[in-house]
Parts: sequence; C-alpha cells; structure tokens
Amino acid sequence: MGGAGVGGLRALNICGSGMACAGEMSGVEGLKRAAELEFVLCPVCFRMRRVPSGLRMHWNDYITSTTRSPVTRNTNHMLHKSSHNTKLDHAVSIPIPPPKDRIKWWNIVPGDKVRIRGDKTSTLQEVYSVNKIANHVFLRGIRVSEKHQDLKPFNYSHLQLFVDHFEFPPKPGSDKPQIVPVFVRRWKMTTPRWNGDHLHWTRYAVATDPSLPGWDKTEPLEVPWPANTEQPPT
Repeated sequence: MGGAGVGGLRALNICGSGMACAGEMSGVEGLKRAAELEFVLCPVCFRMRRVPSGLRMHWNDYITSTTRSPVTRNTNHMLHKSSHNTKLDHAVSIPIPPPKDRIKWWNIVPGDKVRIRGDKTSTLQEVYSVNKIANHVFLRGIRVSEKHQDLKPFNYSHLQLFVDHFEFPPKPGSDKPQIVPVFVRRWKMTTPRWNGDHLHWTRYAVATDPSLPGWDKTEPLEVPWPANTEQPPT
C-alpha cells in the first residue's frame, strides 16, 4: 500500500487495477490536489484512484476481451496496443501492461482451481474468467465489495495453480496420513502445437508447494487441464 500523500490524500493500491486509490481527501486543497494528480473513479473497484501513465483500454473493450474459454486460439493479446491515453478517457478506461509484461502462454484458465498467494488456509478458488490483455483473473464468487458486486480482478502472478490432494506422512503423535492440497510452485510446458482449431500444450509442475514426499523430480508432474476440456488455455 502507498503512504500518505500531499493535500490530505492517501494512496492505497488495493484493487489490482493498477490505479492508486485516493482513500482520503480532506478539504478544498485535497480536492484540488486530486484534480491535479488526475484522480478518477476506478471502473474496477469504484474508488477514486490516481491515473498512472502508460497504455489504457476502454472499459467496454476490457469487458468484451474478458473470456470464459479455457482454450487458446491465438496470441492476439500480445499485440494489443491502446490509444486511450487522453485525460478525457481516464474515467472510462483501465490501465493495461505493455505487451512485454503480458503472459503469452496461460497456464491458469477458466475451470482451474487455484489459491491466492499468501492465503494460509489454502482455500481453493475456481477461475471464472480471464482477461489476457490486462493479466487479470476473476475467481468465482469473489466480489469487489459487498456494495459493488462485480467480480474482483486478481493479477495472474498472485495465484497458484492447484494440482491435487496428496497423502503426506502423519503428524507427530498421529498414525493417520495427512491429505494435503498441493500447488504448483514452478512449471514447464511442451511446445504449443496447432491442433485443429486451437493451440495445445501440456503443462507440468517441476516444483510443488508443499514439496511432495518421495518425488525425485526426474519425472515432471503433469497437471491436467480443467475436467470439462482436454484443451489448453485461451
């Protein structure tokens, strides 16, 4: 989170949109500074947020480019460049990363199970949809807030893919094996190949969290695509 700003402004980057939130605005001077620093209503979390420089996408384009498809038919999201850089567009647009910072081959797709990094409970969440231009992942049922019921966007890098539940040795003092959810820490993939109407590859875990007991890693652990499809990500 950002620190306190000038003129009574406090910047809090909490929604994942890439815009710094104006959590506090005190008095006339604060409002003036908000205008000078280009604070606008964020279309993702509906808070006043500071507009960063760089590429932007119109909110309507953001919605239409968000997909629930788990398959990859092209890599056009790597080519997208925005022309929405004027002040007039800030209220109806969202910042997006440059192509060099986007994920080319998505190994987290709609239908996958994931956990949010830092969640000590390892609660499993289902991927509902993704926006590949913005590196955003939407999880089923996780809303922006009670007031704003839109799904909250998470950055791709903030999630870990669920592999499966595995049997671990018993805890000290117990004779019952533990059943533990295991997540991908590091992965690799085969070379994408054109397969009819989509690109296909196989994804493997080469390191897991927690580490699997007895796994010597000579054989990578294949992570199947979501059960409703044998195809790879869009």
